[in-house]
Amino acid sequence: MIVKVLMLLVCLQFANVDSCNVRPRKTCEAGWTKFDRVIVEWCFMYYIYPNMNKTTAENICAGLGAEISSIDNMEMKNLFSTVMSSYLESVAWVGIALKPECNCGADSCLYVPGCGSGGYYWTDKYTYPNDLLDYVSGVNETSTGSNVVPFDSGLLISGEFHAVWSTDAIEGGVFCGKEAT
Repeated sequence: MIVKVLMLLVCLQFANVDSCNVRPRKTCEAGWTKFDRVIVEWCFMYYIYPNMNKTTAENICAGLGAEISSIDNMEMKNLFSTVMSSYLESVAWVGIALKPECNCGADSCLYVPGCGSGGYYWTDKYTYPNDLLDYVSGVNETSTGSNVVPFDSGLLISGEFHAVWSTDAIEGGVFCGKEAT
């Protein structure tokens, strides 16, 4: 980031603005908060809804022209946690899902490479793989008989990621996100 800024300053010093490839700043609609993600300028909204499962959360976001937001880095995770606490909420749907190859149904996934406790990915197309999912905490596998089946979705709860079933209903919210325009 610092290198990009320095290169831009040098370019602006010795050339005209058009040749420096400076992109115009994008904005968010009223009610949305802007956050500069790694690869995109992002607008997010924290939407509170009682008794919401993941399908309801996805529908709410789609109705707003958005999707459930994933999280790029610790700065974004901390911002989301701060927003939640300002509404006295501690639970929110975020864009975490079980990798398709780890959806083993009633069979055990423990011995499938990359599955078990590490079989999650970020669902929005703007999030690079990052190590935040290495910290999905809480119980992220459930036992059915002698098999261990991973949960299929994730929540941000009091600043920590927790794996849950997408059919679980929560009292809290969802972080919807979309590209700034």
